Amino acid sequence: MATDVTLSAAIRGNLLSLQNTGNLVDRTNTRLATGLKVSSAIDDAVAFFQNKALKDRAGDLSSRKDSIDQGISSLQTALSGLQAVESILVQMKGIVIVKRLSPERISPWLPTSHSPPPSAAICSPCKTPAISSIGPTPVWPPA
Repeated sequence: MATDVTLSAAIRGNLLSLQNTGNLVDRTNTRLATGLKVSSAIDDAVAFFQNKALKDRAGDLSSRKDSIDQGISSLQTALSGLQAVESILVQMKGIVIVKRLSPERISPWLPTSHSPPPSAAICSPCKTPAISSIGPTPVWPPA
């Protein structure tokens, strides 16, 4: 038994309006879910392709920014390495200046013109250098 439903013009208009509102709500939910104002080229081709071009440009700029950041990091690493080398050179310069100004501060194992090194013991009966058990026979006086 089929029942026929008759609708007045006002009710039919309200139903169509509700359907359109439902369609608009669905489209708004899709936009909110995707984050896009236009989700496909069918909705608005100009806006869709403009959005795509802007996203591509933003991706290119982001890639370049990453490359610049990596270059800056490399330069900072090189700069810290150069600062370490400079620090070592300053220390070496200080050592050289001290050695030039005070020759008596030279390490005890290096011979000086004033006295023989401690390892260069002379055998008194034969007046020849004694053989050291620690290392090679020292040569005295230094050449």
